Amino acid sequence: MTDIILHHYDISPYSEKVRLGLGLKGLAWASVECWPQVHIAHLATSQGVPRDEWWTGSNAPLLVIQGLDDIVAPPANGHALRDQLGERVQVVDIPRAGHFVIVEQPDPVAAAVNDFIGGRRVNPHHQPQQAGMTNNDDDFVEKFLAPWNRHDVDGALSLMTDDCVWEITRGTEPHGTLYSGRREVRTAIDDAFKAVPNIHYQPLRSHYGKDHVVVELLVTGTRVDGEELRFHACDILTLAGDKIAGKRSYRKVLE
Repeated sequence: MTDIILHHYDISPYSEKVRLGLGLKGLAWASVECWPQVHIAHLATSQGVPRDEWWTGSNAPLLVIQGLDDIVAPPANGHALRDQLGERVQVVDIPRAGHFVIVEQPDPVAAAVNDFIGGRRVNPHHQPQQAGMTNNDDDFVEKFLAPWNRHDVDGALSLMTDDCVWEITRGTEPHGTLYSGRREVRTAIDDAFKAVPNIHYQPLRSHYGKDHVVVELLVTGTRVDGEELRFHACDILTLAGDKIAGKRSYRKVLE
């Protein structure tokens, strides 16, 4: 019997291993082959079983590995499950990956699974160590904040990878609005400086890992409508080499 290959299509900017070369608004169509029996079984299961019967995974520990650029199963789903079930769920966000995260980023996926089945706490932003990774310290934070405090869009962007992502502190999703790629992130940075022309970021405390830096901040400034701002915030920076691949921003809300 001749096997028929079905193709699933995922819009992702990071599918280098399966790239067809067909661009769509800066993204690429990625083609991944699968056996038809698997595809049919998957559809039958997802359509025939009520969500409430599988969503919580009984009482077992759960590992959710998700690409941050997945438009088929948005990353907000994993964080919603974590919010609902608490410590039983470990969520791993992997930059530069879409729906076929196993194909696009196999090394961090394997590392997360190995940690999980070995009983170790999984790094929520797991990435492989890269050659030339710098030891991060307060000099890194000073270098990172310098262009933001002088309102230099190009300078801030120069410290980020070409496929960088930025989750800002507000939006319609639990994680806020996600900006992907240099073009979108540039627009987001420019909008932030326009909204608060004199914004200033003062570092309070910083915490360093081999592939991430956590920066706690005091943010001050005046919005264009005259509102005075003064609040604590936090940036979680995921690193790729000596540049920032992901910036996830959080803030305190004053009442």
